[in-house]
Amino acid sequence: MSREPIPADSPRSFWYGLINYEQKSPTREDFKLDRMRKLMALLGDPQKSLRIIHVAGSKGKGSTSAMLASILQAANFKTGLFTSPHLNRVEERIRIQGQDISSIQLDELLQRVRKAIGENPLQNIGFVPTFFEVATAVAFLFLPKCKWILRSLKWGWGGGWIPRMFAIRWYALSPALASTMRPSWATPGQK
Repeated sequence: MSREPIPADSPRSFWYGLINYEQKSPTREDFKLDRMRKLMALLGDPQKSLRIIHVAGSKGKGSTSAMLASILQAANFKTGLFTSPHLNRVEERIRIQGQDISSIQLDELLQRVRKAIGENPLQNIGFVPTFFEVATAVAFLFLPKCKWILRSLKWGWGGGWIPRMFAIRWYALSPALASTMRPSWATPGQK
């Protein structure tokens, strides 16, 4: 399946042009929490309103997250899912109630991030955000309408473990432990 070329001035061109640690190894300097704090402050700190279940590990994160999302949806929670990496399309990284973010919504939010950091982010905010930092920011902007956000990301991989730790209220879950634990947040009748 071939894609049409992306215009150089498009939000996608901006995003795809950022360093992507899913494809290149990061350095120690790339793991600074202050980067995400600064980026999210520019965007109004939408992550502060979220309750996040962070599914961590090397195997089983996607299926564990999908099952948790289904369980929460069946219990009438509006649920968001943020996964990384994507399998086929970047839009599948960010979902609400099983529906991918639309291309239009993604482009609008990418443009919002691009506008917040300015044309020269190194000069304006002191760093150039990574592909993953921008993806995380877009998810935080898109998902606040949800009661629970599930994040399925490989722990400590892809240059993104720091942004995942940035949320105010989050719960970690390993797929290997999922069958043996009763999470403290899962009290019957509590929403």
